[in-house]
Amino acid sequence: MEQIMSKTQKVEEKKQASQNKVAQIFQPNLDIVEHENGFHLYMDMPGVSKEDLSIKLEKDSLSIEGKVKGNGESSSDSIYQEYKVGNYARTLKLSPDIDHNEINANLEDGILTLSLLKAPETKARQISVN
Repeated sequence: MEQIMSKTQKVEEKKQASQNKVAQIFQPNLDIVEHENGFHLYMDMPGVSKEDLSIKLEKDSLSIEGKVKGNGESSSDSIYQEYKVGNYARTLKLSPDIDHNEINANLEDGILTLSLLKAPETKARQISVN
């Protein structure tokens, strides 16, 4: 009888885990460090490969999306599963003093590092009248 209850409990746990995994979107943790000439942003993106990472700049919004595919095994065969499968997504509004042409990204050991340089200051100048 205990074996039947145990199997029933496992089936219920698998069912609940499957429902919890559907369309999960994770917001990655973020650290921002300011330097004299710009900013470094660090995001946790464990399990995301470079091929499954998308970074888009549109006007003043920087969108970062990544996908974790899992271990390749069917979740229906899993007895227990804690490995997170799903999507990472975060959108940041950039400061006007960021140079949009000087944004670099690097993904290493599950950490996405973005380097954003500050735009050069525009100096005041006299404009002559014709």
